[in-house]
Amino acid sequence: NQLPEASKALYALIEIDPGNQEIHLLLAQLLEQQNDVQGALAIYKKMDSSSSQSKEHRSTIAQLELETKNPKLAKALLSDGELPHDTLSTKILKAKNAGKTGQWSTALGIYQDLYEEHPSNQALLVLYTQALAKAGKSPKAIELLKAAVKNDTPTLQLELGRLYLTGEQWKLSQKAYEKAAQHQRTKVDAYLGLANLAYALNDAPHEIQFLKQALQWDPQHLHARISLGKAQHAQGQYPQARQSYNKALKQAPNNEKIYYLLGFTWERLGQKERALSAFKKALKLKPDFKEAKSAIEKRQSP
Repeated sequence: NQLPEASKALYALIEIDPGNQEIHLLLAQLLEQQNDVQGALAIYKKMDSSSSQSKEHRSTIAQLELETKNPKLAKALLSDGELPHDTLSTKILKAKNAGKTGQWSTALGIYQDLYEEHPSNQALLVLYTQALAKAGKSPKAIELLKAAVKNDTPTLQLELGRLYLTGEQWKLSQKAYEKAAQHQRTKVDAYLGLANLAYALNDAPHEIQFLKQALQWDPQHLHARISLGKAQHAQGQYPQARQSYNKALKQAPNNEKIYYLLGFTWERLGQKERALSAFKKALKLKPDFKEAKSAIEKRQSP
């Protein structure tokens, strides 16, 4: 049950035996269990594309790509027994790629067709409304959600909260998130939404409060832990921020962004050597990390 320690051991084994696909697979699965989606995705992509394990987990890679945006929503969508995983992943990735190139009519058409085929699928509705919002059609997205939202649909309340927040409709956003927080399965995301709302309103004390509430329900939530560290740092709570980042590193020991953030906190604590070491670690983990490279150069310049 010591997942972070197990992950560290597997990273070490990969350095010794980089061609061992079983080790790669086990590490990726462990990282998934720790909510380190980016780390798991990176491992899957490093696997030999001709190996049987890699072929079997192509749908997992597609799923993880989706999870980098909304883990719980993606899992709910991809576990829908009515829709074949591979077909669904292919269609969604096609819609995402269309959106990335500005082909919103194509993307919206795919989501609309899927939702019309499965009108009771809340996850599909959320994906559809997210695409509408990105295409500049937030009013239509809100209209669709309001028509479908009920007391037993907290996932839709969450999405309403996000859309209202984006539209700077603060009171409506707060109301939607508070309703979602009443349900156990959306409580954590609702608290994170309320934290985002507090951040938008420059209300750091409440942001920290909501992040701590989210972590009470899900102590392994990596994003919440990192966000808490950032909020604590912004409030001058440097020892607390350092503690939050250290806890995050236990979950994701190879996350370069955590080391980068930790560097600034060490600097505020007067530990310049440790700060520089953290920036260097971030750059080592990600050689093209421009911000980390810049931070090192500034601190090494005469």
